[in-house]
Amino acid sequence: MKTPASSSTPPKWPWIGLAAGFGVTASGEAPPLDAERAARVDRLWQQACAERPSMFDGRIFVLDRIDANGAQGRWTGYRRAHAQLREPSLFDPPLRALAVNGVVVTADDHVLVARRHPRAIYLPGRWQTPPAGSVEDRGDEPAGTIRLDAQLAAEAEEELGIEPHELRPARPILAIEHPTTHVVDIGLLARTVCTAAELRQRFTRLADPEYDALETVALGSLQERLAHEPSWLPTARLLLQHLVAECRAGRTP
Repeated sequence: MKTPASSSTPPKWPWIGLAAGFGVTASGEAPPLDAERAARVDRLWQQACAERPSMFDGRIFVLDRIDANGAQGRWTGYRRAHAQLREPSLFDPPLRALAVNGVVVTADDHVLVARRHPRAIYLPGRWQTPPAGSVEDRGDEPAGTIRLDAQLAAEAEEELGIEPHELRPARPILAIEHPTTHVVDIGLLARTVCTAAELRQRFTRLADPEYDALETVALGSLQERLAHEPSWLPTARLLLQHLVAECRAGRTP
């Protein structure tokens, strides 16, 4: 991955552009931890559950390698990734949990942006492009294959109320690594058949706890919004700059 040199892009958030045929394969389970590290992970998880009883130790995907054409990795428990969030130096080399991050364009050419809840564990109050979430074992993945489209569709339904049939196939555009947590976001550009107004109404009804605000920005106004909103999550800024460049080149999704 490379670190952008432009002063308009946050430093130290490495990223790569992705080929149209980018895919992800799974090669089993992550190896067990040594006793000392496993005990530390368990203690941190118990603390987290005491603070937030709704925490769930599902199976998530962590990367072994990634390049422009594809990625490979293994499954592990979410508690390991959460432990690294609490103690970034816990693993050497660090875990690189894989996540999907949608850039959703509505039927009337608006893009969705949402503000992370002020009580969020990670980067509260920052604006991002929803939906977003860890790549999880949802019980319906073909053996050895991660379907990024299906992962994104599940997050879109949970966070935005977009039904799977309302979301067209997504296109991978960027992979971006968070410098502290080492989460790698796969940015996916997708079009929905829903309008901006419909999705604002659904968001209000859902009251998703991850965000405290949702806005829809017209594609023609996106560059101005990027310039005047200081609290973008760096991944969102990178993905939206990519969308602006595609629109200027006549390649709207």
